[in-house]
Amino acid sequence: MQKKEPFPITENERRLLQFIRELGYGRLELVIRDSMPIRAESVRQSVVFDLPQQK
Repeated sequence: MQKKEPFPITENERRLLQFIRELGYGRLELVIRDSMPIRAESVRQSVVFDLPQQK
């Protein structure tokens, strides 16, 4: 049985993994181009405003 070689991790992927580990908690949005992570955005604060009930 032939053993498959794992995909090598690129510098962008290594930086993404480090970013995720340092994030701790929250939501993350990724921008992917040509199967590579280009940008990651995290949301640290979310505010929900309830609309007043209309009668």
